[in-house]
Amino acid sequence: MSYNYTSAEKALLEEHASRFVVGDQDSTRHQLLQLVEKFAADELFIVTICHNPKDRIRSYELLSEAFQLNTQ
Repeated sequence: MSYNYTSAEKALLEEHASRFVVGDQDSTRHQLLQLVEKFAADELFIVTICHNPKDRIRSYELLSEAFQLNTQ
C-alpha cells in the first residue's frame, strides 16, 4: 500500500487489470459471464494466482458456489 509506483508501472498495472476478475461471488460470476458472452466462448478456464494452496482451493470452492456447480 505504501509503494510509490512509477508512471510506467501504473500504466502496466492498468493494462493488466482489464484481464483480471476480482470481486465478491455475484460480481465475479457476472464479470465471467460477460467475458463468455463477449468472446462467444463455449468454455472457461480459470487460474487463481495465490501463494497459499488452501486459499487457491477456497477460491475455486467460492466459484463453484457462485455458479451453483455440484462438487459431489
